This record gives sequence, C-alpha cells and structure tokens, in this order.
Amino acid sequence: MKNVFILKKLTWLIILYFIPILWTEVFLAAKEIFVVTTTEDLADLVKAVGGDKVKVVSLSYGYQDPHLVEPRPSMVVHLKKADMLVKIGMDLDIWVDSLVAASRNSKIVYGAKGYVDASVGIYRLEVPQGKVDASMGDIHIYGNPHYWLDPENAKIITNKVGFSPNICRRY
Repeated sequence: MKNVFILKKLTWLIILYFIPILWTEVFLAAKEIFVVTTTEDLADLVKAVGGDKVKVVSLSYGYQDPHLVEPRPSMVVHLKKADMLVKIGMDLDIWVDSLVAASRNSKIVYGAKGYVDASVGIYRLEVPQGKVDASMGDIHIYGNPHYWLDPENAKIITNKVGFSPNICRRY
C-alpha cells in the first residue's frame, strides 16, 4: 500500500514537472511571426519561404502603384503588431516610414532585428549620374527600384528576410 502511495506521488511530481516544459514548447512552436510587407510580391516571397511559421499582411495591393500608396490608419494597426517589416526600399515605399513612426513599434524601426530593406545588397541599375532635379521627371536617385521583378533577385530578398522552409534564422 505504501509503495502505491509513493508511486502515485512520484507520478504526480513527474507530471507537474514536465507540464510547464511541454506547455512552453507547444506555445513557442505555435507562435507565428507576424510579418508586414509593403507589396504583395514581397508578401508572396515571405509566405513561400516562411510557410506556416509566418502570418503575412501586405500594406498595398498588386494593382496599386507602389510609389503612390496612400497611408491609412489600418496600416498603423498592422505595423503596431508586426514582428517584422519587409520593404522594397530605394525610396519606392518611402510612404511606410511615417507609418512605422506612428506605430511606435521598436521591433520594426530602421536598424532593428525586425526591419528588412530588401534592396540592400541588390545590384543597382539605372542610377542617375550628376545633378538630379525635379525637371528630369520620374527619376529614382538610388536607381531603378523595380529590382524585385527579376527572379534572380528573389534569392537575395529571401536570404535577407532570414527564413528557410523549416527554420526561422531571424527569430
């Protein structure tokens, strides 16, 4: 009878010891990384490599001109909850900077772990030489920001995001 009591007590101690460990593992495994992108193209790349480890929201639609996206309060709400922001960069989506400031989310500000400028490391084409002014029309001072349309650049972009299919290196 005494052995049964000791066995029951030992069983409960083991259960009580392992439940917090198992619960933590389940909780951490279930947590998705919430990623906000400035374009649907970037959102698709993040989804493709992040799989079920990410939840992705794009701030613009594919039919919109990415130069002229109108900032909305709902975008700030998304950015406030974001673990990561992925932007085209090269001043194409400069409109997102004021939204990031309004969100007050320190995880996605310039230089933070969750801030990804996909243009860093991309070979730049059509960079204007000499003096640039408004009389020249639609000139991109950092070069052509439509680099993401080249499928070869998708490799560079996804490496920058920091995901592999089953492992999230960034988080």
